[in-house]
Amino acid sequence: MRPALLLLVGSLFATGFGCAHGRAAEAMELATAQDAMWSCQCLVTGMATGYDEEGGEHRIWLADDREVRAVVPGGEPVVLWTAPRFTRILRLEAGDLDGDGSDEWLVLFEANSLRSVVVGLRNGRREALSKPWNGYLRMLVDSNGQSMLVGQSSAGHRPFWGPIYPIELSAEGKLSKGEPLSLPAGTGLFDFFWLPASKEAGARLFSVEPTDQLAERDPRSPKARIWRSDNRIVARPVEIEREIRGYFGEEELRFIRLVAPVEVRDWGGDGRFEALLVGGVPRPAVVFENLRLHQGGDVRLLTAAPRGLEELHRSPLMGRAVAAASSWWSVGGRRFWVAAVWTRHRSLFKRPETRLLLLDPESGDLLPAAEALRVVVSAPAAVEEAAPVEEAAPVEEAAAAP
Repeated sequence: MRPALLLLVGSLFATGFGCAHGRAAEAMELATAQDAMWSCQCLVTGMATGYDEEGGEHRIWLADDREVRAVVPGGEPVVLWTAPRFTRILRLEAGDLDGDGSDEWLVLFEANSLRSVVVGLRNGRREALSKPWNGYLRMLVDSNGQSMLVGQSSAGHRPFWGPIYPIELSAEGKLSKGEPLSLPAGTGLFDFFWLPASKEAGARLFSVEPTDQLAERDPRSPKARIWRSDNRIVARPVEIEREIRGYFGEEELRFIRLVAPVEVRDWGGDGRFEALLVGGVPRPAVVFENLRLHQGGDVRLLTAAPRGLEELHRSPLMGRAVAAASSWWSVGGRRFWVAAVWTRHRSLFKRPETRLLLLDPESGDLLPAAEALRVVVSAPAAVEEAAPVEEAAPVEEAAAAP
């Protein structure tokens, strides 16, 4: 365990704490300034990047309340899809499940229970491709580097209960599960990820422990924990209150903490996969209705070391509240990190302020939007006007998660 921790902790001091105080102060000042890529007095709980078509522009999608909208640099956001009435979106992921060059979305929303739905393009507009899944679905990069869908049932409104299954989505929109994945019992659906095989080593399986520490598991025997970090590394920024029924039908109030999506990609094209995640030790900041936002957290890029994980870069967002982060390619072909950050918290009855900030992926430093947009807006980059979004009916029927 010790070598892994030395690698991880050593890199934290090298990349995060060397001039942390000055960088953090500058980051806070910049984050709360008007010079953001986009901002609103809204509650962004999910963000993803991807493509509408193969060879097209790389899009930024944000989930706010019931809406998923595309953010256009220098333009107004365009609403592309609206969740059913009386719901609220808690999480957004994107990935190409069928290999056609167009990314599907996976939306987790809150109704009477937590449900998931796959959304994709049909005739130029975003539509639900499946019935809501009564439980949890997740986009995942498997051990071979391919996008896949996995799911976990919920029993009596209890979160993260039961085995985790690969899920197939048929052309007719039917969701069906395969054989359970080999994971330790009680693993939460969002609490693990693979780094696919590279030239140097085979696939690596990592888990987020209930204590928010990172651990590595043996892919051949996942119950066997190879190492665990000394400190809490991964943030769970979104927390939702739920009434949970126990074994005997009794109800209790539980708080469900959601890990922000971990983006696993081969950014350098060298066959080595890295993980971009929201890290840090959060603390409760504000309660809005029955949703808690946790202050703290930053963007971290981790890569596999011979034993452990090595941190390559980190953003200096100490003291901020990062809801989600992703990589994004601009029109001019430049890569950024983009982070949805809660910068000004309001009272119990007022929405907080969310800003979309750009960061340098080579250093993790925040970039003033004006500087970044000089590169971004090198050609007209507008999302086509979306077809009017029809008001969906309230959720009534959900696909069973047996």
